[in-house]
Amino acid sequence: MNTLEIPHRTMDNGVVIWDVEQGSTEWFKLREGLITGSISKDFFNLNGTLKKQSVINSHIAKRVAEIIVDNVDTSSVQTFDMEQGSLMEEEAGLDFRDKGFESVGFITNPSYRYFGYSPDLIKITDNEIKHSVEIKCPLSHTHISYIYDGAIPNIYKPQVMMPFILFPDLDTVTFRSYDPNNTMIPKFDLVKIMEDERSYLNNLERSMVDISDIIDDYIKKIKNMAQCLIC
Repeated sequence: MNTLEIPHRTMDNGVVIWDVEQGSTEWFKLREGLITGSISKDFFNLNGTLKKQSVINSHIAKRVAEIIVDNVDTSSVQTFDMEQGSLMEEEAGLDFRDKGFESVGFITNPSYRYFGYSPDLIKITDNEIKHSVEIKCPLSHTHISYIYDGAIPNIYKPQVMMPFILFPDLDTVTFRSYDPNNTMIPKFDLVKIMEDERSYLNNLERSMVDISDIIDDYIKKIKNMAQCLIC
């Protein structure tokens, strides 16, 4: 499948919005070989720095395999809980939709070629992505803990922060926890502004550049070894 045949829009800054359904064949194709928000926790520490290479080697190998090996299966089974979570996320974001936010399938930035992101909702203003929303629908006790802690859970911080790097014009990211069974506080929002996270984002951007270099080295070494075997 030629990805250029997949419907897409290109922003003025080069960011590409791929208009596909999340979970579709095209969506999985676009994600091949890329580090996405949902797996970013496997690569980055809590302060945005890169984990030790001994820790991330297996995760890097998976990305490289998707790039250089034909017919690697990158799909996943959609469980009942996952389907229910998707339905709840749609319900959880209705108020954002009323304010002009939209769902998109996948977003890439050619400046960060080994990264991609599937936001739950974005707000586009003057052909620029200005606001991104990440929605989680946890169990009731987890939702309560998010409210009590008043901070983005550590496991999700790289995922929530990554759009600030990939979407250069982004001003705001909202992390929403949603539990319809909690009648007191069904929706809990944490809003992040780029300037408030400058130190973390500096670390994260350096890490993203470093890991891209590591992936390049992996691919080069594998190709060189393959060439030697041919000789």
